[in-house]
Amino acid sequence: MTEQVEKRGMPLELALLPIVESSFDPHAYSNMAAAGLWQIIPDTGRRFGLKQNSWYDGRRDVVKSTTAALNLLEYLNKKFDGNWQQALAAYNTGEGRVFSAIRKNKAAGKPTDYWNLDLPNETSSYVPKLYAVADIIMHPKKYGFHIEPISNKPVIAIVKPGVQMNLTIAAEFAGISTRELKDLNPAYRRGVTAPNGLNHLLLPINKVKHFRRELAQNRNASMITHHHRVKSGESLGLIAKRYHSNIKTIQKVNKLKTTNIRIGQSLTIPASPISLVNRQHRVATHMEVQHYVVQSGDNLWNIAHKYKTSVAKLKQLNSLSKNTVLHQGQRLNVSTTSKKTAANHKTIHYKVQNGDSLSVIAQRYDISVAEIKKWNNLANNKYIKQGQQLKLVIDRRKVQA
Repeated sequence: MTEQVEKRGMPLELALLPIVESSFDPHAYSNMAAAGLWQIIPDTGRRFGLKQNSWYDGRRDVVKSTTAALNLLEYLNKKFDGNWQQALAAYNTGEGRVFSAIRKNKAAGKPTDYWNLDLPNETSSYVPKLYAVADIIMHPKKYGFHIEPISNKPVIAIVKPGVQMNLTIAAEFAGISTRELKDLNPAYRRGVTAPNGLNHLLLPINKVKHFRRELAQNRNASMITHHHRVKSGESLGLIAKRYHSNIKTIQKVNKLKTTNIRIGQSLTIPASPISLVNRQHRVATHMEVQHYVVQSGDNLWNIAHKYKTSVAKLKQLNSLSKNTVLHQGQRLNVSTTSKKTAANHKTIHYKVQNGDSLSVIAQRYDISVAEIKKWNNLANNKYIKQGQQLKLVIDRRKVQA
């Protein structure tokens, strides 16, 4: 970030803006659908060249989002005739609102500098926050901080393996933890790099050689693999179909010059994007069990009737034989419900904005219209209105605390 800011001749304090925006959390996600270190909203991201799809979100790409954010800041600086305070205010709240505040002050004969503009509270404190962060960094002792010195040399590098990679395997090749790799590469949404050429990785610079050596030694086996032993009657085509792969990929990984294979031959089959998606999207389930303590006079029939189940189901749940006699105080499982685990999900409350629709909100948060309707008991023909509160359940890894 510092290198890009310096090359452009921009104020160096701008490299500290992600502290104000996201606390330097690469996974930060706001209630307004802003994402990444620079908290860029979807439309602005696309406008400044950040690709966003089900595999990859460029707003979370540390390098590319920095380029986009600085491009946006340069654009705003020019729009506001070189006034960085107004440009920063526009970065936070939108250029239209800042221009409107300027016009309002001009009409009233008031000063039009940042400090005199009528802006939302968050925007009014936005520039002071950046100034405060910069002052703390410049004078840490004054504020009782101790900041470890950082050598002025690169510590990370971009690597382009040229193949789609499972991030766990990439971390193993680099000799770092999967968590560290994901924090450096938060743009990848499925635990793998994208299949459409977006497979670059940010790595610690002292791990790059190790990564490249391991990748080469493993014959570019960059995905989770299956090991298949050829059986009688099998062909490469049949095997490829079984694993959602293709003949050329299997040939390449196994260095086969022809499609001829022999019974008993061991083949390495890379997991395909389809199987990876299925695995990534498979939701873990657990059985939520409800219990009942047997009371005096109880029998299986009246317990089954009470819990709207059957005697046969109760016997199955509790491994009861045909002639089992219940006794007072006995603990029975009376129902089990398959329930999706919510470990990675969080409920937020979203205030409907002007111009919002269910489809727009669904796209913004990568959820479905049907889910929004279900969570909020909305009828099919019911419209939403500005200011309305909606309950949304979204991936907690995307939501800023």
